[in-house]
Amino acid sequence: MDLLIYIKRFLKDILYFIYPPVCMLCSRSLEENEKLICFDCESDLDSMPFALCPFCEGIVLPDQNHCAAGHSEKLDIEFIRPFGTYTEGMRQLIHSLKYDRKLSVAEILGVKLSEMIKREFHFKGFDAYIPTPLHKTKKRSRGYNQSDVIANVLSRETNIPVLRKVLVRKRFTTTQTALNKEERAQNVKGAFEVDDKSLVAGRNFILVDDVYTTGATLREMARVLKEAGAGRIAAVTLAKPGLDKTKEQNININAKEN
Repeated sequence: MDLLIYIKRFLKDILYFIYPPVCMLCSRSLEENEKLICFDCESDLDSMPFALCPFCEGIVLPDQNHCAAGHSEKLDIEFIRPFGTYTEGMRQLIHSLKYDRKLSVAEILGVKLSEMIKREFHFKGFDAYIPTPLHKTKKRSRGYNQSDVIANVLSRETNIPVLRKVLVRKRFTTTQTALNKEERAQNVKGAFEVDDKSLVAGRNFILVDDVYTTGATLREMARVLKEAGAGRIAAVTLAKPGLDKTKEQNININAKEN
């Protein structure tokens, strides 16, 4: 057994010497204790200081369930918590997770997102994660659901279970990328259904997705879950694109004041 371990380590060292791994963002050679991206690029990933209101994108403080205007008190989803902003580096990471099978991206960013979940009080009392479901056709083509992979990391780090297959995507939808806010909402309307209402009634859920753009998909998921009797609903994502500079500056200013 010791000989087998030695051989594996020897082969790993040989491969490391012949094909040294490089940072996928800056192409610098990685140190032995660095994975996928170097520590410099990892530290350059911009984290969001607060959760956001799904209606106005105003900040939601860690000890609150809604923005100062109270919009989410009237919504199916209380707040959406992205880990970071959609910088070029973040875009490359998420793209590689979705389309290049770089599942280790979910490990790196999922751990960072889980640290926020454990730290912020408004995440207390949730019963399970629900990953954004893919239609079976798209999942068959891709081979995996990236939101499911992220949820697995979050579950392991926070000891909150993942509830799979209770929410299903019953209708295939076109990609949201080129659609505006209204078109995105229409595109996903009626796309989801709850398979077993007994698993939903009275329980509190954290929805999981890779990117929060307009929130149309997450809001539709929340609506369907609420109709099935769900309690509190919040959401987490890896990144949030589309924040204008003024709003981003206001969020950062409020972070410093708090």
